[in-house]
Amino acid sequence: MGQAAMGTAPKAGEKYLCYGDLRALTLLSMEVDKLKSLERLANGELTVKGLTKLDEYFGWTKENPTGGKVTDFDPADWDSNFILARRQEGVSDATIINSGKLLRKMFSIAVEKGRLLIAPKFAVPTAPDAKEHVLYKEQFDQLLKAVNKKFIPLLTFLFYQGTRTAEALNLTWGKLTSMLLCTIPTQSSTRPMTPNRRHCTKPWSMCWVNRVRTMRTSSRLFAQKAKTSASA
Repeated sequence: MGQAAMGTAPKAGEKYLCYGDLRALTLLSMEVDKLKSLERLANGELTVKGLTKLDEYFGWTKENPTGGKVTDFDPADWDSNFILARRQEGVSDATIINSGKLLRKMFSIAVEKGRLLIAPKFAVPTAPDAKEHVLYKEQFDQLLKAVNKKFIPLLTFLFYQGTRTAEALNLTWGKLTSMLLCTIPTQSSTRPMTPNRRHCTKPWSMCWVNRVRTMRTSSRLFAQKAKTSASA
């Protein structure tokens, strides 16, 4: 009664609200607003930076499209089992921030759509200061000419994907879709062609590479490079 008088009583159905509901609401809202941060995978599914790790944290899968209940969300558990756990994996705070901001957006949209009364508060790491020193494309091309050729795939992946070394070395084939998208800037092409021959909006040319079918999903993409670099 006291909560109702203060306008803080839970909304009807709020106790049944699940992460899957927040996820669907957010992707739909971003698609309607035509946000450039929303991406469509080769299999037609929509995604956005930070979503994959949120799916893992809340237990969302295609077989379990509900995920955990929103009422079970615990900020303390988020601190230890998401932020600190991802740091232990070698993931940068900049990457963790993507997931944190996306989760805040999910809660905000749920409140906006009347599915949630109050968005829970939780920690998100502070964005690191922008680095003053960058490696330009021309410098990178010169670097590739000077290194052992067996390191070129790993270095190219790091340069264009913007991931940290630890993240790349921990990447397995099972974390990729059935087709791997490679983005390569060229002077002759300003727009890429997708497999269905329609133009994308990103200023890159793209090639689609069939995933190696004989690889086990647990196999690391750069396992041999990691061993070699570790012993160097």
